[in-house]
Amino acid sequence: MSAQPALWGAASVSLQRRWAVYLAAGLAAFAFGVGVRHALGHPGAQGLSPGAYVLAMWPAQAPAWQAFLGELGRQLLWGPGLAWALGFTVFASPLALLAPLVRGYMLGSALTWALAGWGRDGLVTVALTLLPLQLCLTLAATRAAAGATEFGLVVARSMLGVASHELPGAFATYLRLGLRVLLLAAAGAALALLGAGWLRGWLAAPPAGL
Repeated sequence: MSAQPALWGAASVSLQRRWAVYLAAGLAAFAFGVGVRHALGHPGAQGLSPGAYVLAMWPAQAPAWQAFLGELGRQLLWGPGLAWALGFTVFASPLALLAPLVRGYMLGSALTWALAGWGRDGLVTVALTLLPLQLCLTLAATRAAAGATEFGLVVARSMLGVASHELPGAFATYLRLGLRVLLLAAAGAALALLGAGWLRGWLAAPPAGL
């Protein structure tokens, strides 16, 4: 008889601890749908070809390390990096929840534009570059936004003299989160640049019969 109340109690504690993650993930999913809808309603709004997209990501004369750092810096600024930094502002930390909105929208619109407007090349572009990059960045932004919101609340409570003993552990956890966010964004940028190299060869000489 006590198993069911215990189960509900555990679920309630889990929900209380993870509410920011669920909120950020919900915002990203909502923005993804908005991005898909907008891309379907404005099929020519992107204005890029697959070749131009590759050049924007990896300029022809740029070495691989320079292209990687440039792409990583741009993508961190447009979501996960900025969201994580907002956690240290404490009272502005809820603004970090804008990051999953931006990344979710970019994920939905970019995939839809590529698949609907670039035909066979769009499918290859999505598989090799767009999906790995945008998915990693959306996940990183979602986790960074949730962590920033939670950390900001812990710091605010500590400033008010409530549960100040939680602050050192929360700070260490937040630093580890920043490292994980950086690694996830770096993985997305690396996979996208690796795919961009293959995509450049595909666009130059697509396999016969495909």
